[in-house]
Amino acid sequence: MALPIDDEIQANVTKVVTTNPKLIDFKEVKSSGDAFLIATAMKYGLTVITEENKQSNKKIPYVCKNLGVPCINLLELCEKQGWSM
Repeated sequence: MALPIDDEIQANVTKVVTTNPKLIDFKEVKSSGDAFLIATAMKYGLTVITEENKQSNKKIPYVCKNLGVPCINLLELCEKQGWSM
């Protein structure tokens, strides 16, 4: 599903990158949608699902924690949903 980027999401992106400047590495040539992912989760009250390292201040889980955005990995999603093999 693709969601439109509106003024609220743009404002959330600004908050994400200003409060967590290490999320974006401007020395890298690649583009990063991490700030938009988190900003969208903030707007819609969503949980972010990622396998990134929870300890690194350059990664999604760390930023989500700082902003009070729920963030889990795939195993945690399976457990929350009660999925089993």
